Amino acid sequence: MHASGGRLVDCHTSQVQYRPASDLVVRYRCRIERNGSTIDDTVLAGTTTNGIPTGTLPVEAVSPSGEHLKVGVWRWPFDPVLSALETMVTPHLAVQHLAGLVGGRPSLEVVAYRPTERAVVRATGDGRSIYLKVVAPAAVDGLVTRHETLAAAGLPVPRVEASGTGWIAMGALEGTTLRDRLKAGRSEHPPANAYRELIDTMSTVDLGGLPPVRSRLDDAPHHAAMLAAVEPSLRTRLDDLIGQLTASAPAPTVATAHGDLHESQLVVDDERIIGLLDIDDAGPGDPLDDAGTLLAHLRFRALAADDPSIDAVADGIRSAMCRRFTPADLDHRVAGVLIGLATGPFRLQHEDWRRTTDAVVDLAERHLEAAT
Repeated sequence: MHASGGRLVDCHTSQVQYRPASDLVVRYRCRIERNGSTIDDTVLAGTTTNGIPTGTLPVEAVSPSGEHLKVGVWRWPFDPVLSALETMVTPHLAVQHLAGLVGGRPSLEVVAYRPTERAVVRATGDGRSIYLKVVAPAAVDGLVTRHETLAAAGLPVPRVEASGTGWIAMGALEGTTLRDRLKAGRSEHPPANAYRELIDTMSTVDLGGLPPVRSRLDDAPHHAAMLAAVEPSLRTRLDDLIGQLTASAPAPTVATAHGDLHESQLVVDDERIIGLLDIDDAGPGDPLDDAGTLLAHLRFRALAADDPSIDAVADGIRSAMCRRFTPADLDHRVAGVLIGLATGPFRLQHEDWRRTTDAVVDLAERHLEAAT
């Protein structure tokens, strides 16, 4: 901060991003005094299994026990991997790429940001909106292929309207997500069979040339280790969960999977699923992962919101999924996904994250017990 003429006034953790066997990024909200005024800023620090991200400022600290920790630091929006991010969140820079899509100087709104992974920006101009997905430049071709191939198979993915180095532009989908409907307490949404049919259709699409989808069962031990590190009182329960998950894992089926299918990825109307979002990781995988992920997210949301109506929706979808998957396999996969979701309250730095995390671990235990 001093090097750029600023003085740090205040700084606190706002989010922790953890990707198993990949990286750890911590986001900080900072207040900085510069030229007589105080501004808000976002600073991030991260490390990966291969060291600090290239292009970041290295900072090294020594713990009281003598361990050395080295991280790379950067400021928003200068992400070391998402090279197009600065351009796509700055109107006078973005207009050079988007004028033909929305007209005029676009109004830009950051919808989502996962450091070093992806960002979503809504661009609006001349009464029309599009969505920009900002990714690593090497990921663009695969993302376009996913959209075009899944659309050709009849899946309701957004239409790619343009692409460039590190970004693609997609048409906006009309409608609301299932998450928003559940959050608002609306009872109008597609029948349970629609979700199973979506997974069925997707599983038949040939995405064999793309990288495989990492199973949630592979991630569970890493999530458990992270939870045990921040809340040691859970270690014994987590060790037992992982041991049971590993011992009773069903044989995987290889088809095509979304990779992160949950209620925020589904745009719906009263009767149909009319949009499928965030297909960045779609590829060869186990459709059971998609079914388990959707159900686990619904169970997690019902618990967090203390809303039995969401559990009722999950019950209906589970019954529909049991026409394809065995109930025990579904419950087993839901338990594995819940271990990952149990990290969410800590990662988002919720004030009562320990209580919520304990409740989610308990929920995972109950699902695994039902599976045996």
